[in-house]
Amino acid sequence: MTQRVTGLSARVAFDVPENWIAEQSDVPEVESFTYLPGPQGSFAPNAVLTLNEYEGGISEFLVKAMDSIRGELEDVVFVDVARWTPASREDSGVAGEGRSISYTHRSPRTGMRLRVDEWLLVGDGLAAQLTTTAGIGQWGIFGPVFAEIAHTLRFLEGDRLPESNPIPETARDELASELAGTELERIHGLTELQPFPYEEGQWIRGASVKLLADMAEGLEVGSLMEEGLATELAELGELGLMEGTSLTDDGVAFVAFFESPNATFRLTRSRGDHQGILQAWIFTGAVLISTHGDPEAGAPSDEYANIMLAPVSDLSTLIAKWVGLQPAWSFPVSPDSFPAELLAERESAPEGADAALQAVWDQEWTTWDILASGPETGVGPFGYLNAGRMGHYLITPSQEHLTYRAASGRHVLDTLEEVIQATLYGRLARVG
Repeated sequence: MTQRVTGLSARVAFDVPENWIAEQSDVPEVESFTYLPGPQGSFAPNAVLTLNEYEGGISEFLVKAMDSIRGELEDVVFVDVARWTPASREDSGVAGEGRSISYTHRSPRTGMRLRVDEWLLVGDGLAAQLTTTAGIGQWGIFGPVFAEIAHTLRFLEGDRLPESNPIPETARDELASELAGTELERIHGLTELQPFPYEEGQWIRGASVKLLADMAEGLEVGSLMEEGLATELAELGELGLMEGTSLTDDGVAFVAFFESPNATFRLTRSRGDHQGILQAWIFTGAVLISTHGDPEAGAPSDEYANIMLAPVSDLSTLIAKWVGLQPAWSFPVSPDSFPAELLAERESAPEGADAALQAVWDQEWTTWDILASGPETGVGPFGYLNAGRMGHYLITPSQEHLTYRAASGRHVLDTLEEVIQATLYGRLARVG
């Protein structure tokens, strides 16, 4: 059962489950605020509808919305933009299309990482923006609920559609428009604006990290070893993790991530001639992340890794930054399966390649895979191709061939979070 929510002006409506609570807001642009109450201290998944007078097309509104999101929220990471049509407009054509934006940001009130889908629609001289939000760990449950809510969004006064969706020439994605057969705006190019935050971590020699990991496995540093480990001991001493050959309290807490993690993750990344590694250890609500091999990260030398501590809710977003996840128009490719050696050679696209596969082949590639392990379950390895402006593709090996399947940015982020949740809670991961 559902309940209808019409808001202050009763010009736009949507449906929410009957156990949700709908409230009015004092903010004029906010038509309605609905949420699912939960236990004390937990984040309440919610849907907020805002309306503004507007006569433009959906592409212009998309740009305005993304600029507003980036300007008003903290640590925004966009992962996807998609074409979207609610049930009331499924047969209305291009001018009736909406857009959805998927991103994460940090709550300014609690500091926790939140996941958001914005559902944008224009008509009747209005721009409607339905903002659906949940804690990132809640998204596996509430993401489908939000999609169902958005599907019911509708205008109530005749629904006067825009006559067209004009896209300025400077904002048009010519390649994507040609492949889609309809005009699409340019949505790629955000990776440079949301890089991995190496500056929040600490550069430390890989040998020093290994020493801590060895101590987690029972190594005791005796006097006979002290001279050979002088560099590592000095560095760990400067970081406050060791005093002489003994761990400090901070050092003991640090080593606990290696000694008894709740889950571990290893990602490998290939970008041109550069190989990168990201490792993560989850322990009691926090995650220790080590990265190595990015030539643009500012490491003192190749001997160094970047170490940082973060809330577990940040892990999937940090991985998304590290692999270069961004909004992009992805298209199925044909053929979608070809010999594995073509991936390494990259001399020419497979024989019979269609326009989409040729476009993928012409991009700079990043390939990456993930392997996860928890006390009761393991996931992977499985891998992706990041084809830049052509988006992400899930790579599935089959005998001597590789199969490529287009994967939206939100699907990749959903998969990352699913792997994290599955390894933490000892259940099978729904990956595919």
